[in-house]
Amino acid sequence: MSEDLFSASAPAQRVKGLLDNGSLARDQAHGSLIVGNGAIGGREVTVVATDRHVAGGSLGVAEAKALSTLLEQSHAARRPFILCLDSAGARLDEGLPALGAFRQLYRHVLDLRLAGLPLLALIGRDCFGGASMLAATCIKRVYCETSRLAMSGPAVIQALGGAHHVNNAAEAVWIPARPSHRSRRNPIQRDRGGMATLPHSSIYEIRKDACAAQRLFDRPSEALRHARKLADLRKSR
Repeated sequence: MSEDLFSASAPAQRVKGLLDNGSLARDQAHGSLIVGNGAIGGREVTVVATDRHVAGGSLGVAEAKALSTLLEQSHAARRPFILCLDSAGARLDEGLPALGAFRQLYRHVLDLRLAGLPLLALIGRDCFGGASMLAATCIKRVYCETSRLAMSGPAVIQALGGAHHVNNAAEAVWIPARPSHRSRRNPIQRDRGGMATLPHSSIYEIRKDACAAQRLFDRPSEALRHARKLADLRKSR
């Protein structure tokens, strides 16, 4: 399973493949979310994966509230949190309630960051809209070869601007792993958040990067530095 392509795997596969063998306590479904508690490298973590086959992996009121609760639990237990994002973003057909739930969700994300806990985003195929904002709040993002990251995906661009704008949609969709963004000599590249990332393909490679990111935060000074940076950002708004 660990050699399966991350971007092509089902969310339950991603959760199980990332965790240490036998450590998955149980997985639960919350709308388009699959949640698993277990360990990575012997350290307790919570892993949440979106299911792109359920409303495009979009996040509505139920998903936002479930994520907020899980983030609160991780905060209380000082447990790292990993988001496997393959999502069209907020579920806009739910209207203002969904947007309100997202505001609360972002607050819980920022609280986790301010506490200095590791928050990772593992990007599958698509990460658009509100999901891309969640990825941006994480301290590190890891991409697959086919990952696409943008505030608006091609479907939204077509709906708002018409079919003639779709050909230009590529300019608004960032593909972090495309060859023009890296070289053979330096396969590690930095995304717009400033954290080094290495595009991977298999669950095994993604798991190795997740383990490395957790070790980074075993150093209290590193976690405190990032927490202070985020606190300064919040004060300036």
